[in-house]
Amino acid sequence: GNYDWIIDPMAPAGPADVLVNLITPDGKALRQEDWRVGKFTIAELPRSFDVPSIGQPQPVRLGSFARLLGYDLKATKNEGQGNTDPTSSLALHSSSTLHLTLYWQGLEPSPISYRVFTHLIDADNQIFGQHDKAPLNGSRPTTSWVEGEILIDEYTIQLKPDTPPGKYQLEVGLYDPADFTRVPTTDDQGQSLGDRV
Repeated sequence: GNYDWIIDPMAPAGPADVLVNLITPDGKALRQEDWRVGKFTIAELPRSFDVPSIGQPQPVRLGSFARLLGYDLKATKNEGQGNTDPTSSLALHSSSTLHLTLYWQGLEPSPISYRVFTHLIDADNQIFGQHDKAPLNGSRPTTSWVEGEILIDEYTIQLKPDTPPGKYQLEVGLYDPADFTRVPTTDDQGQSLGDRV
């Protein structure tokens, strides 16, 4: 059999053992002493609890385990001809690339390793650019977040070449990769904002 488990994010760094046993339905171990089947080392995660300067503050709660504090957004042309000023409304072209920085705050560890979705959408919710991934390129899954921790998460979103002129919005959220269920979002007053920011 294959077995997966989540290491407690508060587990101390250092050597650890993998223990195995068999138990009855009522919880009684069939072997008095556990089998020691492997060893590994728990690495210490670098954590920051200092909130940085955020260009676009937008506090939103996602489920019970995360808060999006805000974001920074800028754009570059594919030819590398400099940056567009980072404002709430960017003038883009079909050759543009969006550079999005999300500022997360952990509220508690999550039992599920969620993925982040970032979509550039038109008024009909059609996607013209996206970048989905686990936070910090997979190095800091939501199962590792602890209360008060700040995570700076960067995304590059390439616009589709056939993107027509018009007004677009950027939406962000979290989903379970097992079944694509999105995490509900709420504002600071607890009012539902749906399943995206």
